[in-house]
Amino acid sequence: MHTQPVEKAKLFVGVMYPKGTEIKKILSELIKKYGKISIESEEIPFTFTEYYAPEMGNNIVKKFFVFEKPIDRSKIGLVKIFTNKIEDEHSIDGKRTFNLDPGYVNKTQLVLASAKETGHKIYLGKGMFAHLTYIYVNKQWTSTERCFPDFKSDDVKKFFAKVRENV
Repeated sequence: MHTQPVEKAKLFVGVMYPKGTEIKKILSELIKKYGKISIESEEIPFTFTEYYAPEMGNNIVKKFFVFEKPIDRSKIGLVKIFTNKIEDEHSIDGKRTFNLDPGYVNKTQLVLASAKETGHKIYLGKGMFAHLTYIYVNKQWTSTERCFPDFKSDDVKKFFAKVRENV
């Protein structure tokens, strides 16, 4: 069998930050690179883990931004490299003021980009990995076994169900 063309996917970036922090500058950097935002989530209180508290405090929220222009899925690792650069540029005394989680959505899956290697992630090159987070089964998103706690929440699943409608 010969290879088939692969459809592009919707790029999104999850932005985590201390509640009340201005994020316009971060968004303008993302928009400059990836184009207009087509849909964004409400702020979601990030109460799923204390992992980020030493850097960002205890009152953290997360918001998802989906970009209009579809991306080549093979480029998601490069997006993570770019978002890591933004995180570094906005860090204070080695602590991030924002956490940026890029990924993509198509009709069948939601994939996050990651710089951390673990057994279930697929290597993309340049030190980046793909983390399969959802698969679409029986007309709904199903979390994979290694899904992050925030992505298991109903609010996040409902948001990405809406995103999937526009893929």
